[in-house]
Amino acid sequence: MVTRVQSLQQYMQLNQRETIQRLVGTLGGKAGLPVATNDIRRVASMLHGEIHRVGDYSIRDAAIVMPRLGLPKLFVATERTDYRRIFETAWKNMGISIGRSVAFDVDHALAKTLALGKFEQILLNPINRLPNRSFGSFEKGSTDRVFDNNELEIASITEALKIGEVAPATQGNLAEDCLIGVINARGSGLISKNEIKPMLDTIRNSHNNLVLEAYAQVKPDFEKAAKTIE
Repeated sequence: MVTRVQSLQQYMQLNQRETIQRLVGTLGGKAGLPVATNDIRRVASMLHGEIHRVGDYSIRDAAIVMPRLGLPKLFVATERTDYRRIFETAWKNMGISIGRSVAFDVDHALAKTLALGKFEQILLNPINRLPNRSFGSFEKGSTDRVFDNNELEIASITEALKIGEVAPATQGNLAEDCLIGVINARGSGLISKNEIKPMLDTIRNSHNNLVLEAYAQVKPDFEKAAKTIE
């Protein structure tokens, strides 16, 4: 059933965990978290959810997907610049108190610069400012990313680590950065022991061509390090 929350802080904490669970398929159902789409109905179908309006906005401009299991997801039109206002309206619609105790950013799950011209809507997430703003180097160079499906993009491990707020220290290789992110997630208690290998597999077999290419460059060293945490 849809997870009901009362505060923004509660949503952010639960969303970190749920994102990883969706990434590796431990939440139940098919693995994967939609982060961008050209058809919001595809998102609703994947999450087994219902589409709801946000205030007076059209469904194309903003839509809440209420999944059968887990937290509601907010998608906004890629070209909208007033997405924080839309976010606040959506949270009011859902009865979730934002309050003033948390300094947060409203962040596109998939970098907006990547989605423009490719996808009509992007998933929005509230995220603490420090990890969000330290993630720039992690996304640097992502302009060469290739999308295989123009209807729906599923989160790769890079988006999951960002939403989970376990941005790694940059080592200069994306696969190594992702490995550090997995280690950070384990150290923070965000993932369980049995989720480590599935997360590492999202690096080894990533649909994100940049992650896959980076893994190929450092495979021997990566696998040696991976053995110490699997």
